[in-house]
Amino acid sequence: MDTKFPIAAASLLPHAGPMCCIDTLLASSKKAACAMVTLFPDHSLLRGGVLDEAAYLELAAQTAGAMQGYDDHIRGCPPKPGFLVGVQDFHIHGEARVGDILHIDVTLTAELAEVSVLSATVRRDAELLAEGRLKVFVPA
Repeated sequence: MDTKFPIAAASLLPHAGPMCCIDTLLASSKKAACAMVTLFPDHSLLRGGVLDEAAYLELAAQTAGAMQGYDDHIRGCPPKPGFLVGVQDFHIHGEARVGDILHIDVTLTAELAEVSVLSATVRRDAELLAEGRLKVFVPA
């Protein structure tokens, strides 16, 4: 079983085709993960060459999903579906465009049963484009 990074995100998520919005999981542990996406012109979350504002949440949620998918992968299990169930204090500070390479970081801050609370950031190089907290539900 290959557990070396980077890992194609599509192998860790239950999303298919254009619904898989991140490219690569760069690092992951039980508490944090980092993913990357290159915004090619045909990326499903671009509108007129600009990343849709709701996309920042989706990128963060999929990074959280890839973190869970990596944990499933190293245990020899298929990826589980998860659901974004809440967002708090999510702020967008900048605009991403075609050709940008984005890094998405998520950090687990709390867990209660099947619900996880994570802090998330989306950056282009050192520039913070978006940040906030999300709640994710992953059924057992």
